[in-house]
Amino acid sequence: MDSPMCLVENADGELHVVPGAIKYLMGLNQQVVVVAVVGLYRTCKSYLMNKLAGKRKGFALGATIQSKTKGIWMWCVPHPEKRDHTLVLLDTEGLGDVEKERASSSHNEEEGGDTQFVQFFPHFVWAIRDFTLLLEIDGRNVTEDGYLEHSLELRKGGGRKNLMYNLPRECIRNYFPSRKCFVFPTPTTPANMPRLDSMDEVDLCGSFRTVADTFCRFISQESCTKTVKGGHKVTGRMLGYLVNTYVETIAKGPVPCLENAVLAMAQIENQAAVDEGLAVYQRGMEVVKALFPVDMGQISTHHLRSDHQAIQAFMNRSFKDKNWDFLKALAVAIAKHYADLLLQNEDASEKKCAALLEKRSTPMAQKIKEGIYATPGGYELYCNHYDNMVAQYRAEPEKGVRTGDILEQFLREKSLEKSSILQADKKLTENEKKIHKEKERSAVLEQEKKAAEEKRAEMDLP
Repeated sequence: MDSPMCLVENADGELHVVPGAIKYLMGLNQQVVVVAVVGLYRTCKSYLMNKLAGKRKGFALGATIQSKTKGIWMWCVPHPEKRDHTLVLLDTEGLGDVEKERASSSHNEEEGGDTQFVQFFPHFVWAIRDFTLLLEIDGRNVTEDGYLEHSLELRKGGGRKNLMYNLPRECIRNYFPSRKCFVFPTPTTPANMPRLDSMDEVDLCGSFRTVADTFCRFISQESCTKTVKGGHKVTGRMLGYLVNTYVETIAKGPVPCLENAVLAMAQIENQAAVDEGLAVYQRGMEVVKALFPVDMGQISTHHLRSDHQAIQAFMNRSFKDKNWDFLKALAVAIAKHYADLLLQNEDASEKKCAALLEKRSTPMAQKIKEGIYATPGGYELYCNHYDNMVAQYRAEPEKGVRTGDILEQFLREKSLEKSSILQADKKLTENEKKIHKEKERSAVLEQEKKAAEEKRAEMDLP
């Protein structure tokens, strides 16, 4: 992402997600580290976020009392420390803007209902700008973190004033067990503050640059991959689902429930994992499908390999698939597609085998038409051609799984033809034998007649 884009728009007090930003998140399959900044406007929040992005410009800093950040702006950049992770920077509109009316809301929570989510809350980093005080408490030097913890101490006693004082501190103490503090000196002179975004780093106060560099290193090294209940890592795509759910829920009035949002996201994400797994399987089987017809060993080998790849793709994307319901759905979808492929392979084999037999039997059909086999001994000639045709068919490679079945069916169909030629040959042979015998008998009679004539001739001699 070359520059920040608005993720959640604040228009007249109503929140709306920006479709283009959500689309960008939905296309982000890497796990994300989310860093969000909140605080009073005109306190250099955007400057720090630009620095985290490694850029001089990006988030609008502004130089007037009018806040430049309306809603929530997002900037996705490669994480400087974590490989294959995206750093998602969220810059919120400043609190205390004189043009905005602020309202508070309350909601009922089950006792201890949110404590289980504390482990998934981010680090709480308190950045104090223009810090000119001494880091001392009761005459003792304290660290920046010590100063923060001192600031979070609760006041004793009742009353509305103490209650309002303690409430935000209790929230920070209860929901952010990991806390860090940075105190920043003034970055430059008051006269130069309006052009802070255009100033070179070397022109800023040296002590400010030192703290800013330390701050950025801490954020880069200590910020964890975003997770939800169950320890599941969140990708950009999943973050997009969550943002949509949160904003839609807020627009309806109630406070978003993290668990319900995660469950809704899990349904969408797991169905997408099923679809992705099936697509991986189908792409894997396209290789063997292009070779149809193939034998059972080939298609089975490709099936097992593609099935494994599909399950791997599903596992990489699936999320909170309790009882493996979605994995089972993937298995059913794969089984159905495999069954369809088996039928297609059988059909391809049947067509190829039938075409081969048709090609090999055509010369014999022509000989039958020409009466080649309609002679005595024609059956033997027919059988020689018949056996040769079958041998040629068997020798043809890559006929697929229906090789034997189609040949058997073909031979059954040819049995009547073969029997007819045999019967015809028998009749022709019997007739030939009768004729031969008749010729032999005629020859004998002719011989006898000649012998009788010769004998009469001898008797007539004087």
